[in-house]
Amino acid sequence: MSQIASKLLNLCGEAEDTLLLVSPYLEAKGVAWLLPGIEGALKRGVSVSIVSRELEPGTPNFSALDRLFDVARNSDGNVTVYDYYEPKSNSSVPLYTLHSKLLLVDRTKAYLGSANFTKYGFSENLEVGVILRGGSVSELEHLVRYVIKNSATEVFSR
Repeated sequence: MSQIASKLLNLCGEAEDTLLLVSPYLEAKGVAWLLPGIEGALKRGVSVSIVSRELEPGTPNFSALDRLFDVARNSDGNVTVYDYYEPKSNSSVPLYTLHSKLLLVDRTKAYLGSANFTKYGFSENLEVGVILRGGSVSELEHLVRYVIKNSATEVFSR
């Protein structure tokens, strides 16, 4: 399953302008697999956006990004993190949430798959994913950017 992480690292290495990562679940070990690719993109001045859920400080998803925040503070690129999750009032069940697993690169390439960006997603579970290229990628990115603009909350920017 480490092939998925390898493909994602390759995509990060191809980024010249934008890198958009979408995953409902993040953990430090999973983000660590991708950190070299994201760090390289940031050093090249790439704009990195991350969309996840339940990203209040102290939550597992937010804590998984601690090392990325440190890298962002010392790079030429920028990182913006968005939370796309809204619980129903008086309930632990979400009104809406995010479940996509995507990595979009420069509006021309994308990974679309089942693996959360976690240790289990990259090394333990049987996951599938495809690499997309061409016009469908820009449509997919347009959809994600629409969701960000109209429904997500910015939780970090540098």
